[in-house]
Amino acid sequence: MPKRKSPWGESCPLQLKSHISQKEVNEGVGREANMQAVYERTMSLLFLGSRSVKLNGLPQLSSNGCPHPCKTDKEELGDFSNDWGQLRLGLHGELVRSPFKAPVKGAAKPVCLTCAFCGKPSCVDVVCWRCERVACANCQRCCSICGNIFCFLCCTVNYDSADEMVICSECSPR
Repeated sequence: MPKRKSPWGESCPLQLKSHISQKEVNEGVGREANMQAVYERTMSLLFLGSRSVKLNGLPQLSSNGCPHPCKTDKEELGDFSNDWGQLRLGLHGELVRSPFKAPVKGAAKPVCLTCAFCGKPSCVDVVCWRCERVACANCQRCCSICGNIFCFLCCTVNYDSADEMVICSECSPR
């Protein structure tokens, strides 16, 4: 007995097994679920980071010879010094503090570091508020508006009034 004819004829495409990788599934069918998971993880990291940093908990500090009280007296900072520094995302998505760590009250005498700008040894652990480089007393400037310490590269001097005003890059009008 001969084979019977195919009811679909010759126009039917061949049925082959095809491999669908996980990447194609993630970009196609599972895109919404995966993007939602990424969004939730990002938001949780952001909220965790914002909770861990005390923004307005710093005490009023005395001045260091600036017209505006500068926020660098390490002796008066006490426990607040651990909250300073730039946060970055690490290799595995965790929040990592910058390498500089301010000394805690009652700690041993700080090690002399070299100034990042002039190369002179600086026994005062003062870093630029913006770029976090060590600056000696000659290379640091105190912002007249916010009172933070900046290096001379991250601030400008304004000569509009009778007195010269040092204004940092965050406080300067754009």
